[in-house]
Amino acid sequence: MRCRRLGAGGCSRGFTHINFAYSETWTTDNGQFVSVTGKSNNNEVKAVPLGDNVFRFTDTQAGQPFRLYDLEGNLLLRDRGGTAPVHLRLRHAR
Repeated sequence: MRCRRLGAGGCSRGFTHINFAYSETWTTDNGQFVSVTGKSNNNEVKAVPLGDNVFRFTDTQAGQPFRLYDLEGNLLLRDRGGTAPVHLRLRHAR
């Protein structure tokens, strides 16, 4: 978590920076399966105060957060590139 100033009062909100990677296998009752993997980097880059301790955060996400493979290891589906999701969050009082 990185601390940035959102006003004159010092550090009032931490910005997250998350790197993640995962691998899962989904199996049906008849033994067939697919593999799901992902690797991504997520950063909160902007916070806009909306009042009453509510902020609108803009993130950047880069990498390949979702890849789907069949039984033989063939890539079936992939989400890749960069996105800029926006979300609202309540800032917790200290």
